[in-house]
Amino acid sequence: MGSQKRSMGMHEPDPNPRHPERPSSGSSIGNEHHFGSLKILVVENLPDVVDSIVLWMTARWRDSVLIVTGSGRDAIQIAQTAAPDIVLLGLALADLYGLQVLREIRSFSSMPVIMLSPSYEETTRLRSFGIGAIDYLVVSPFSPVELLGSINAALGHLGGSRRPHTQSLVINLARNNIFRTGVESSLTMAESKVLTALLRNHGQTISYAQLIQEGWREEAVTHSTLTLCIQQLRMKLGDDLEEPRLIHLQRNAGYSLNLFG
Repeated sequence: MGSQKRSMGMHEPDPNPRHPERPSSGSSIGNEHHFGSLKILVVENLPDVVDSIVLWMTARWRDSVLIVTGSGRDAIQIAQTAAPDIVLLGLALADLYGLQVLREIRSFSSMPVIMLSPSYEETTRLRSFGIGAIDYLVVSPFSPVELLGSINAALGHLGGSRRPHTQSLVINLARNNIFRTGVESSLTMAESKVLTALLRNHGQTISYAQLIQEGWREEAVTHSTLTLCIQQLRMKLGDDLEEPRLIHLQRNAGYSLNLFG
């Protein structure tokens, strides 16, 4: 399922009664499986802008996690469950207007949100600050100096200690791929939908039936199809296939995703 530019090796045993997969113990992710100290949610529909953000963010913070989506609705749920350190939020999204997404995020969190606009509009800028954005950046033309400066300022306000350098991870739901420390993997449509569902419910268990519905809709698929999909996602995320630390099996319940420990 999907293509991957570097083989990850082992195969996960089929979690059925004959070859049961060990359920998650609920313990935190080991250091060797931690992804970055900086969690960034990028909500943007302009591919060139996304590419520039990913390039500069992963160059500046080599242990960062970037989750990219063009959907405002997905962004709201991911922001609520995964609790990113910073949100970079575009205005013209696939489903909602960016200021609507900002307003929803502000209803449950004060996390820093930086608005991204293709052009300068004073009214929109003032409305952004009025709703609670910490900055408003014009991204056409793209200025990495302004973006990195704005993020640095936000990080200064966050304070606290951050984990040491580990790995970088980019999950691009808009382009259906994962980029992990030099390894790029494409996602099938079903893999992307299942991963999106896990991210929207980050840290929470999603039932087998719900994940099958999310990934394949009306198609008749078996539990083994979901198992194979989860195995492929683990490989592409760099998870340990023998002792998974990112995508957890909850026996007789479903799966959960925890990227950050």
